[in-house]
Amino acid sequence: MVAAPKALLTQGPVVQIDETPVQVMGEPGRNNQQSFMWAFRGGPIGKPVRGFGSAPSRAAEVPRRVLSPPRAEAPRPFYGRST
Repeated sequence: MVAAPKALLTQGPVVQIDETPVQVMGEPGRNNQQSFMWAFRGGPIGKPVRGFGSAPSRAAEVPRRVLSPPRAEAPRPFYGRST
């Protein structure tokens, strides 16, 4: 279920990405630090794909990880918490 939307995300003419700062309270190992909610929108015309995730930074590594082809040795989740 997760791999299908991710594969479709880059099959359209445009991929839109946005990160929004969020305050995370009570996150293990972090005392009320700022994190980022990521939103992705793309897909083929007529079949829009939207995905959401979170990450502790707004580094280019975050969208790169989502948009890169999957690697067999280290699959990463598309939705939910990033590590």
